[in-house]
Amino acid sequence: MRPITLLHSLLLVASLAGSWAYARYQRHLTGVKMADRNGISGFGSGIEAETSAPEGTPGAVGESDDLTLVKKNLAFFKEQVELLRKENENLSASVRKLSEQLSTTDADGPAGQSAGFSPESLVREVELIRELKFDPAPKFVRVPVTELEAKIRTALRARITDEQAAAHGRAALALGLAYEEFDFIDALTGLTLEQAGGYYEASTNELFIDEAAEFEKRPDLKGKLVKEIAFALLQQHHPGVGIDPVHSLNDDQAVAARAFVLGDAVSTKIHYGMVDALNSDFSRSQAPMSQTAFSAAPLYLRQMFLFPYMMGSSFAQEMSQNDGPKSLNKVFDRIPSSTAEVLHPEIYTATPPFLAATVNHEEVYVRDTAPYADNVLGEFAIYLLLKSRVAEEQAFEAASGWLGDRYLCYPGADGVKGDHVHWRTLWQSEKDAAEFIKAAQTIWLHRYAIPWNARYEQPDGSTIVNDPTRQLRLRLGPDKKSVTLVDSPDSGWADALEAALPPDS
Repeated sequence: MRPITLLHSLLLVASLAGSWAYARYQRHLTGVKMADRNGISGFGSGIEAETSAPEGTPGAVGESDDLTLVKKNLAFFKEQVELLRKENENLSASVRKLSEQLSTTDADGPAGQSAGFSPESLVREVELIRELKFDPAPKFVRVPVTELEAKIRTALRARITDEQAAAHGRAALALGLAYEEFDFIDALTGLTLEQAGGYYEASTNELFIDEAAEFEKRPDLKGKLVKEIAFALLQQHHPGVGIDPVHSLNDDQAVAARAFVLGDAVSTKIHYGMVDALNSDFSRSQAPMSQTAFSAAPLYLRQMFLFPYMMGSSFAQEMSQNDGPKSLNKVFDRIPSSTAEVLHPEIYTATPPFLAATVNHEEVYVRDTAPYADNVLGEFAIYLLLKSRVAEEQAFEAASGWLGDRYLCYPGADGVKGDHVHWRTLWQSEKDAAEFIKAAQTIWLHRYAIPWNARYEQPDGSTIVNDPTRQLRLRLGPDKKSVTLVDSPDSGWADALEAALPPDS
């Protein structure tokens, strides 16, 4: 290998290792409520600027806090140095081991890529890294990108009905996660096509890939393909786990399961990338990735879609840091059931492990009307909702401590703007509930441009707004560990929601 090639390869290995370490740090930051709060950095930073709360917003972080935040970040990094050093030693040993194994599997294969590289040649490498076997190996089918897109769209439509898709899109608007109408299936199709290296059809054991993709010239595309092969391998061993992007009653559970499975696959991709960087010539330029589909989707959906890839891979690395990738097989016996567990691996591994609470209602019909959406947001989606209008640290603090939630959306007379929302959240402590209600107060007042008035705040900490155009009722539950939001343009509907869905239901 030429000296300049070796230099490029080593730099790429360092970059990959740095990306992995950064993902660990982002996992720590995103909604982490540990004994000591550390650092602030947005999950969505670098994607799109967020709307920040104006000066004077309750909970906003001022310039006077900057030094404190820097000190907290410094303390966090100092505490992590020894852990990262040990993990770096483990990764280095894994890279050496895999490099030796792969160098003996195909003399003309990975080294240099020029002699006989094919997607099929990656199968053995994925098996070695993940320590699992295909039975049988997937069949690669090369198709035009338009056909690949059609495959993805068809698969999504098979799992998400038109009614469910419409409900998800409309609920995102009613809750304030999205600001403009969008096609839910189109958005998911575009995001999947852009992030995936192909589409695996389990029923036929076929892995469809873009016939025009130059995997041998584009390490980024080859990395995506490795991820898809790893995903296919996991699907063979654990059929159907983590393939649902949404759930009819609990989206948070679906996102958590998907985060683990895709995180497992991304972890394999990271390990492969380190080995491949040492065995390949990466001095060639790479074409930039397209961001068209990614930018077209609503911001919240982009971040929800990236959650499994980023935070899921961090969770997988956390679970496998002692015994390697094979230790992830045990996690399949108890898949994380909430994004809170993915964000906080320590509560997943706790004894007893974390168990999300369920919000129950005896009856969900209100004024003889059924809700068009009945679902769970979960910690990560709540964080995304809050950080659109409050400072990131406040959003982190307000979303952590989540124990459970359930929202119901009812159709209004004036389209989405007239919809009625009932949303109950459960929290681990009174402090958690108080932090959430404070942030939610800011969010909903800003959303409807309602100026703050002291009379809105009740003695128990609840917030009641009887505005001519909006009824907002944020009530603390009797145990001070639950918060119920009622958001409606109509006082009659607001009364009916509270009567039909009382705090003790």
